[in-house]
Amino acid sequence: MNSLRSLPISRRLWLILIVAIAMLGIQGSLLLSAMHTNLYSAKSEKLSMLYKSQQAF
Repeated sequence: MNSLRSLPISRRLWLILIVAIAMLGIQGSLLLSAMHTNLYSAKSEKLSMLYKSQQAF
């Protein structure tokens, strides 16, 4: 932690900004990945229901 104290305040602020943007990017990518997985599973579930309803006829 002493290494951060030796940095000027402007560099520490830039470091906070960079870390925050990186975390937002990671969170966004995880969110998009979860949405893709949910959409894919819903699509496959819908197709299986359609197939079952076609078999009933």
